[in-house]
Amino acid sequence: MASNPDNWTELYRSNKDDATSLDIETQGVLGPITIVGLSRVQDGSINYTGLIAHKTLTLENCAKALRGCGLLITYNGLRHDIPRLRAEFPELLLDRLPVLDLYHVAKSLGMKANLQTLETTFGIQRPDPRTQKRRIATKLWRRYQTTRNPETLNLLIAYNRQDTINLHPLAHALAKRCANQRV
Repeated sequence: MASNPDNWTELYRSNKDDATSLDIETQGVLGPITIVGLSRVQDGSINYTGLIAHKTLTLENCAKALRGCGLLITYNGLRHDIPRLRAEFPELLLDRLPVLDLYHVAKSLGMKANLQTLETTFGIQRPDPRTQKRRIATKLWRRYQTTRNPETLNLLIAYNRQDTINLHPLAHALAKRCANQRV
């Protein structure tokens, strides 16, 4: 990953049209992956793919969802998401993709905050209030495992979807902030 704001800004600008945002949910900090969420901006809209454990989360589906990706956008993904994906799917070859970790970009700008605080800072909305709670993914997965209630799974998917979608405008806002600090 690029090491300074100028490099991050250039990495983003050069690859934003082929960027895929990535967020995973897990069964606790060290538990298995429950959802891999990916979204990509295409033709003015954001296309989301949610791969669900024990249903659609396979090596083949992950590889298919990453096809054509020129840049992975994450939030603290270098520390959490990427290592977890490598552990569960070592054949996925994630090392060939550049990663723009927005946590590190924000930190370099003196913005030490969680994703939802940064969303608020830059006016990035979460239209469904149920997706605004922090750290609900593990609880929702456990509830779904116990009840098999599709509404619980749908809420978990909505939470993950909103995380991945919001990484796109956050990347844009942070790249702009990096460029403005250069002036």
